[in-house]
Amino acid sequence: MNTLAPRLSALDALAPLKTWWPIVLGLLVLYVPTYWMLANGLWNTDDYAHGPIVLAVSLFLIWHQRQLLQSSAAEKGQSYPVTGWIVLAAGLLLYAIGRSQGLILFEVGSQIPVLLGAFLIVSGMSLV
Repeated sequence: MNTLAPRLSALDALAPLKTWWPIVLGLLVLYVPTYWMLANGLWNTDDYAHGPIVLAVSLFLIWHQRQLLQSSAAEKGQSYPVTGWIVLAAGLLLYAIGRSQGLILFEVGSQIPVLLGAFLIVSGMSLV
């Protein structure tokens, strides 16, 4: 009889990254140029200098509530991949229009549906 507890390896700790690394890479490819453009342009003016502060506070709040997001996705157990794909497609269309036409509001605003769509596809969080 084996009374030893199973040991977790470093690969077991990295298992969630197998799902999320392509999404994170895609988001970086999409939005790093946007933030670079904002940092070197619009955020340098007095009217929009609060942009990095709002971004930092938003990221902090998301990080602070990450356990709630993970637990609600796991406890519901329902998946909404069709809804996720529709929301993701709408967000990517909004991004493409914003990037091609130089509409920064569309380009930055597309992050919400893109992130929500990716989260619905991968985690299956309930919409209600």
